[in-house]
Amino acid sequence: MISTGVRWAESAKRSNRSPFEVLGKTARKSIGVSDEKMLITDNDDTRRLFESCQMKAKTVVNPIIDWTDRNVWDVIKNEKIPVCELYKQGYERLGCIGCPLARKKQREREFYDFPKYKEAYIRAFDRMIEERKDRGKEIKWECGEEVFLWWMQSDDVLGQMSIEDFIN
Repeated sequence: MISTGVRWAESAKRSNRSPFEVLGKTARKSIGVSDEKMLITDNDDTRRLFESCQMKAKTVVNPIIDWTDRNVWDVIKNEKIPVCELYKQGYERLGCIGCPLARKKQREREFYDFPKYKEAYIRAFDRMIEERKDRGKEIKWECGEEVFLWWMQSDDVLGQMSIEDFIN
């Protein structure tokens, strides 16, 4: 059994998660039977969790799935749990700097606050371009800086086209 800190309040995608989930193939799937519904009248998540026949599957429990941000911070404060200093600087979520899954504004702030990471991304993109050239692959960009602008969803990317360019 795996326990997570996933919460509905974190994102639209996570709002569809369940308090109990099963990962992996099930014996029912291997014989072509869906495990979405096991009994016509009883489909409770907790019943499915313990009654389903699992083969090499893992069960995930999300005990704080319905907690709000306020609930989390109240527990942190009441229990005097130390937190990363970045939260005190206004960061709401922490993860990989420049993560493509983060909002554009978040990535912009991260690269502003941590310019060495921006430089590292650009160097990595430069190496990617060289590797693609060496392998004879198509390349859309001239340098790592152009790739970085594309990564950041900038409107200033050389050669960037929009639908308006073709209307007239």
